[in-house]
Amino acid sequence: MSQATSSPATAPMVFAVASGKGGVGKTFFSVHLALLSRMMKPRVLLIDGDLGLSNVEVAMGLHPRHHLGDVLSGARTLSDAVTLHPKSGLHILAGGAGVRELADLTPERRHLITTTLEEGFRNYDVVVIDAGAGVHPAVMFLVEMATIPVVVTTREPQSMADAYSFLKIASTTGRHRDFHMVMNQIDDDKSARDAFARLSEVVGRFLPVRLRLLGCVPDDDAVTDAGYRRRSLFDLNFTPPAARAVWTVGEQLLEAGAHAVAEPATSQVCAG
Repeated sequence: MSQATSSPATAPMVFAVASGKGGVGKTFFSVHLALLSRMMKPRVLLIDGDLGLSNVEVAMGLHPRHHLGDVLSGARTLSDAVTLHPKSGLHILAGGAGVRELADLTPERRHLITTTLEEGFRNYDVVVIDAGAGVHPAVMFLVEMATIPVVVTTREPQSMADAYSFLKIASTTGRHRDFHMVMNQIDDDKSARDAFARLSEVVGRFLPVRLRLLGCVPDDDAVTDAGYRRRSLFDLNFTPPAARAVWTVGEQLLEAGAHAVAEPATSQVCAG
């Protein structure tokens, strides 16, 4: 697919959505953040950056012909490799084997790939990267490309511990000092916020980063139902509690992203 429209006048907002472990709803949030962005901006790219998986394509009901590996090899430009989602108007770049290739790069190759992707990003208002779970080098590469990194977790102790491990590794890159957190699958808002407060205290004590809680997305049967039907929560007229929560969190992120790209000299990411 070729990108035939003119580039946006400003730099794109680039969100990398990551998590310390799988199964916390990271792809669910990435897809809905992209869909929300598309309701507000004309040019939105969603990248499936998960290692060897096709979660985004499955969620969107797509069978892409090209993927990130085609872009990395030079076989396709980014604009030629994306697939248009006909209902939403999203442009989607499948990950495929290309994601794993990001793990073993020479500094020269790393610079070339970063430049190539950033040039492609300029055709968009918003880029959402579903960056995968864990601390694999490929995940960290994609997180470093973001304007704003987002960490999705649940309030379960293991999930919070894995989120801390992710932040510890991510803080060593020196690229980001502010991280935004979304707590998902929450059945008790107060307990979730208490768990976040404990994590934030430990992060503030031991890591050179700041952590901001964007909000809590409740555990909601509508999420499972929408997934089975390959529909978004937003197709359900925003009535499910999870849909309203995701909308509120997404609006905050878009506001933070707009601030970050408007003041790149003073803030690579939005201060928490």
